[in-house]
Amino acid sequence: NQGGFHRILSHFLKVCSRSLGVEWVTLASIAQERGLQSLNGFWAQFESFVLAPALRHLEALRVAMSEVTFNERFQTMQRWVDEIQLPHLGPKFLTDALLAAGAQRAQSTAEWMMEARAAVADTAWWSCPKAAVSSQGVVAFLSAELQVGARRVTDP
Repeated sequence: NQGGFHRILSHFLKVCSRSLGVEWVTLASIAQERGLQSLNGFWAQFESFVLAPALRHLEALRVAMSEVTFNERFQTMQRWVDEIQLPHLGPKFLTDALLAAGAQRAQSTAEWMMEARAAVADTAWWSCPKAAVSSQGVVAFLSAELQVGARRVTDP
C-alpha cells in the first residue's frame, strides 16, 4: 500500500529527521524499490544527510595523494560513519558508492551476484543492527578472472 508507506515517510520526516543513517538507508531503499521518486522532501533530506556526504568521503579517499592524507580522510570518514550509525548504503545505493570509490563498471551476471550475496550473508550471519557501526567491519565478496595469453587464473 503506497499510501501507507507515504504516511510512514511523512511521520519519519516529522519526528526522526536526524535519525540513524541505517534507518534512512532502509527507508530510501524501500522507496526506491517501489519507484517512489517524489516524496515531499524525503529524497532531498536523504541526499543531504546520508548519500552525498558518504559519496564525498569515498571520493576524498580515492583522490588522496599520499598515505598520510588517505589516513586522515579515512579517520574523518570513520568518525562520520560512527556518528550517524551508517554500516552500509544498502544494495540500492551500492553502485553509487563503488563508483565514488573508484570502481569501474563491469558486466555482471545475476548468478555471480547471488553467489556473492550468499557468501557475504554466510560470513556476516552474526551481524546485529544494534552492534557498533564501523567501516572496519566491511564484509565483501571478491572474485577475479585474469587471462594473459593462453593462461587463465580464476579465483574462486
